[in-house]
Amino acid sequence: MPAADGRMSRSLGSPMARYSKRPRRSNLRLCLLACLAASLVIYFFSAWLVAFLRSPLRRTPPPTDCAPERDGFSVEQGAVCNRDCAGVCFPRVRGLCISRERVTICGEQPPISDWVAAAGGVMPSEMLFTRERPRTKVPVVRGECPPMQGEGASALQKGGQSELAQGESNARWIRGTQFLTDLKQLPVGKEGVGPNPHHEAEKVIPAVLLNQRYGLGNSTLYWFADPSTISAFTLGLLEAFPGLGVEYLRFPEEGDPPICFEDAVVFSGITSARYMPGKAANDWLRDEVLGHCGIEARRASRPVQDVVLLRRENSRSIANYLSVEVMLARSLRAPVRTIISGQGDFCQQVRPVAEADFLITPHGSQNTGFVFARPGAVVLEVFPLYYYIDFFRNYIHAASLEHYEMWGTWGSGRRMPWLMRLYGVLLGWEYCYAVTPCMNYSKGQSVYVDLEQLEWLLKRLPRSYKNGYNVTLD
Repeated sequence: MPAADGRMSRSLGSPMARYSKRPRRSNLRLCLLACLAASLVIYFFSAWLVAFLRSPLRRTPPPTDCAPERDGFSVEQGAVCNRDCAGVCFPRVRGLCISRERVTICGEQPPISDWVAAAGGVMPSEMLFTRERPRTKVPVVRGECPPMQGEGASALQKGGQSELAQGESNARWIRGTQFLTDLKQLPVGKEGVGPNPHHEAEKVIPAVLLNQRYGLGNSTLYWFADPSTISAFTLGLLEAFPGLGVEYLRFPEEGDPPICFEDAVVFSGITSARYMPGKAANDWLRDEVLGHCGIEARRASRPVQDVVLLRRENSRSIANYLSVEVMLARSLRAPVRTIISGQGDFCQQVRPVAEADFLITPHGSQNTGFVFARPGAVVLEVFPLYYYIDFFRNYIHAASLEHYEMWGTWGSGRRMPWLMRLYGVLLGWEYCYAVTPCMNYSKGQSVYVDLEQLEWLLKRLPRSYKNGYNVTLD
């Protein structure tokens, strides 16, 4: 009997084993069917969602948290601040040493207010330099710095112990109040990704304004960068203001003495593009650049005479630009020029923007040049599907432009990738930017202008823009 039971167990399995396998197989089938059903829902629903969720074109107001305009920067003990448009502050450090392994804040620093801290006026926890890898994060610490010869040395040596003070004694001290910037937010230069004029401008334009207009005329911009990695746009911008000295520094190698600053205004963190302190500053910067480039400074024409469509060579280029050209020319009754952004020297990049009355552009770093656009010019900024950010309005709030935003669509006749469909259903326009994989995927796509929405906007422009009414803007 046991033998028979044993043979039955080996050949057929026990009743309990057979019973336990049935739910597993059933559950597996249910899971597969559920996944298939969900996939089909996402696949078909996402296409409907893109067609249904057409965002209205919006004329963007100034940033909602703008205070009454106070033009300029205020140079304070512990920071330099632009208090217009919610403001942005840059840290001011009394004693700062940069060595191979760390950035050391020397001793006690002047106190700063909560407002200054919230506006970015505190040192970041790390800075970015070129080392073994293309970019290396170097921690920022508090400690004791090498002695500085002459008056003021004792004030800069107080603080906690550090390897910097013990191991380095022949530091290079740079005296006076100076501008210091690193490589934070600047791209490494991967294939298809070049220099970024937008993030470079976050460092350069405040330095130009502070040096030329707001009391720091003796300051030099010290930049830990190789100029060959900086955009032609930014290099040309610096050439337009020869009064601002620029020195490119090499990051200390192993065994090199540290480079120390007696008083450094540090341009390192993200500004959310809030570095333009007001209309007077924008007007001055525009006039200086246009004079340098030999471009006439004037207001936008009515009716529109010059229409420019900007394209990019890499991601976020306007893919259906030919259809957009036809619609613009027919509606505005003006010739349309299509320009590839980033080509030529600084003045060649500025000229098309500074001589246009109406521009359509994808979101991107090339839009930094719009601070030089004609007052009253119409700018239509188009975003790739599911990618939206409002930085543009922060740095052109003082440029007196008519700025409209348009959310892009997916190209008709093109199969939408599965991943884009998934992001659309799960995140959509509202949440995609907050989720890094979705943000990076969406901003890397081509831009398709929604032609119905563009036509809707063009029909609602004032008649004076396109019907032969000559109107002088105030």
